[in-house]
Amino acid sequence: IALFKILPRKTVRQRRGMGQNTEDTWFIRFLSRFFGASGTLVVNHAWKMLVLSSILSLICTIKIPLTEMANNMADFTPSDAPSFAEWRKSQEFFEDDIQANNVYAFVTAKDGGT
Repeated sequence: IALFKILPRKTVRQRRGMGQNTEDTWFIRFLSRFFGASGTLVVNHAWKMLVLSSILSLICTIKIPLTEMANNMADFTPSDAPSFAEWRKSQEFFEDDIQANNVYAFVTAKDGGT
């Protein structure tokens, strides 16, 4: 029993690909040439590219646990956010060695704290 039936090849009409049209912009032509060359490189050197990408992934993976993590609220919170204002108020009120898992309620007057 034949698992794969061999079909006769049909003639495929040549079609212009992206980057081969005269109306394409210089950027489209550049991208077409770049990715065409990249594809040719990967096809001709498949094992080298596989090893190279594996080594690069391994290096980046090893770097993750060695990177010091800084949980600075100013990195990801807008400076005019209410939580940032509350954080600044807590820095004025408490010492630097307060644990992060403590919960405190701040009550201030609406007119600026009189």
